[in-house]
Amino acid sequence: MRFMRAALLAAAVITPLIGVPAHAVEVVKVRPGMLVIDLRDAVEWHAGDGGRLAVSAAPDAGDIVRHLELRAHEAGASWAVFALANTSDEQIERLIVVPHSQGTGSRVVGITPSSLDRLDRQDDTAADMFRATLYPGAIITYVAELRGDALPQIYLWKPDAFRALLERGPR
Repeated sequence: MRFMRAALLAAAVITPLIGVPAHAVEVVKVRPGMLVIDLRDAVEWHAGDGGRLAVSAAPDAGDIVRHLELRAHEAGASWAVFALANTSDEQIERLIVVPHSQGTGSRVVGITPSSLDRLDRQDDTAADMFRATLYPGAIITYVAELRGDALPQIYLWKPDAFRALLERGPR
């Protein structure tokens, strides 16, 4: 009888969890005219968790949810997950920018996209920057491996606008 009660209790706890869909990250819509987007509110933050991360990507244009499993390049890594959607019919080039001067101490080790496209790391002494290409209709989830235990500010810049900002310098 005790075994039966334990089995029923376990079933009552586990059964509701079976039908729960995997959580996917919120998608940020990117349009060609947008100069800069502050991504921090759209980031799903994962503190260091043993050097591995398993996360569901945002559904792509075909409504397919991919599951990403990553292994950290460095011990004690934290993760920032965000998704971008190109809702236009033209290709969009952007820079993912994480400034160094925020006081968080977090730096980007690398960024892995859910698509097959690689991101090109840009050389800069003031920020971790990566060039991303968003094809028309694409929805891509990005997983940034971070060195540090605080969520840094993350921006998506139109490259020309960011260069103009750098040329103006601090005010």
